Amino acid sequence: MERIFKIISFAFTVLLITSCNNKKEENSTETLKSNLSKSKILFCSFPDTVKVNKVIDGKLQYDVSNIDSTVTSSRFLVLVLSTSVNKELANYKEVDNNALLSYVDSLNTGKFEFKAVFEKKGKQMLNIVIRDHKFLKPQKNIPRDKMILRTSDCLFSKEVFVVD
Repeated sequence: MERIFKIISFAFTVLLITSCNNKKEENSTETLKSNLSKSKILFCSFPDTVKVNKVIDGKLQYDVSNIDSTVTSSRFLVLVLSTSVNKELANYKEVDNNALLSYVDSLNTGKFEFKAVFEKKGKQMLNIVIRDHKFLKPQKNIPRDKMILRTSDCLFSKEVFVVD
């Protein structure tokens, strides 16, 4: 029994790590690979089976250690979730257009407690996007009243079975 628990825990951890995807406008594969290792979901707690139209609590921990304080002045995170996009790893626009709820972490802890509800029975997807906003420190060639914002997304999906 303990061995089965370890195997399931390992598989879930691998799924979480591989599910995180950092979206950038640059097409460089080296940059993309580098960014994928910097952004990740450390922990997510949400049941595999839920009842239809019942509000369920969940928890998620995003890795906030990936910040370079020499170039970043401040940061805030936004978690957007959707239960109506039945697609694995839906992108930010899909999730935002069908958002159930949004949460902001202005303290930069990466800890989110969220609520979700599913309206349809059967196999559904819980889609979450963490949008990471980083404000860069002022630079010599940029006027002081202008700020540079860098945004990256971390996508997360979990298959959920919804029953009566």
